[in-house]
Amino acid sequence: MARLDRPRELADDAYDHLPQHLRSHIHRLPPGQRLLDMWPLAQPLLVEVPFPSWLIADEGLLLVEAWRARQREGE
Repeated sequence: MARLDRPRELADDAYDHLPQHLRSHIHRLPPGQRLLDMWPLAQPLLVEVPFPSWLIADEGLLLVEAWRARQREGE
């Protein structure tokens, strides 16, 4: 599920199956976090996507290496 930029999008019928506590919080997820809601998961799963989806192969390699270095510094 894509990040919702406007809370009013949550009023759409497509989100009725999500529990209210998730619907009220989903539009405030920080960058890099997504709510994965798909079959066969029993409930939605909060996931972290550390890099943009367009970073494939060697594209953005320096960006990925910089992110990994920051992650190691925080350990």
